[in-house]
Amino acid sequence: MDLKQNIYDEIVRKNKDVQKEYERYVKEHLDEHYENRMKHWKVLWSLIWHYRVKKSQEALIYKDNKREDVNTKKNIKIEKSASNKKIANDPQISVKQNGGIYLEIEWHKIENAYCYNIYFSEDKKNFKFACKVYSNYCRIEKLKQNKRYYIKIKYSFNGINYKDDLKLVEIKTRSLNVYEQIFGTKSVYLDGAESTYRPMMEAINMAKGLMQYETISFDIFDTLIFRPFNKPSDLFILVGTKLDIMDFCKIRIDAENEARQHAKLMRGNTEVTIYDIYEIVEAKTGIPKEIGVSTELQTELDLCYANPYMKRVYELVKYQGKEIIICSDMYYPEKLMKKLLKQCGY
Repeated sequence: MDLKQNIYDEIVRKNKDVQKEYERYVKEHLDEHYENRMKHWKVLWSLIWHYRVKKSQEALIYKDNKREDVNTKKNIKIEKSASNKKIANDPQISVKQNGGIYLEIEWHKIENAYCYNIYFSEDKKNFKFACKVYSNYCRIEKLKQNKRYYIKIKYSFNGINYKDDLKLVEIKTRSLNVYEQIFGTKSVYLDGAESTYRPMMEAINMAKGLMQYETISFDIFDTLIFRPFNKPSDLFILVGTKLDIMDFCKIRIDAENEARQHAKLMRGNTEVTIYDIYEIVEAKTGIPKEIGVSTELQTELDLCYANPYMKRVYELVKYQGKEIIICSDMYYPEKLMKKLLKQCGY
């Protein structure tokens, strides 16, 4: 990483005009930066030729960029001040959900902002950190019902330096009704997938948040890979159909529970393999263990598919050279896990 940084400093940051235009171009074309790296190399070499070889005094890409010499510093300062003033009047926070003891808020995105830090206070003085997000949505929890809060948003263009010039927004939480006081405030969303009501941040923004780490780990099932079932045990219904055994779903569930109980007695833990489970299934049904195992494994291979959101995150962090660890606590053998991942494009 030190060598890579040194090369970047020598090529890009050695000339302030090259750095200014190139880093602005990358920030405004992040998807392209990952997917069409050759184009970005061409842009960079064009900037180097323009500024370092030709010694040009005019901007190449962004004509609104002014060189920061003695004669223009005053103008630049005035422009930045005007820009801040415009942003200061426009977080336009709206309340998506007032849960009494939590608030779900969203706001208009600030152009080119990399991330946001959200803070809240009861007295406008002592602010508590709520969360850091990479999209224009946040859920603030552990609030008091029927209480007035002041929300403050800080934003950053690089994830390091934050601007604190947005106006405070005042929001009052509602009172909980009797039902909510007894059973809680969580409600079922009936108008479609809950992920559309509480949208996830874009994959590229999640990947940005992971860039600070050298090693990144992913779980397999329900993270990198999806199954087309409401619950995992629905798979056993299809396996039972292939094996022509009635009520196989219950037999398979009971066999796994029995195998785990036996493992706890013998080894002190409940970890088992698919072969341990099908030894019990064989004893109960007469189906050879090898046939039962191969049928279930093939059914998994036939039906599992990649989670498109996490696949994009995975590809972005892998492209940046991060060390990736994929783990699982499933009872399937390593060989099948690798086959599943390869089949799903990992």
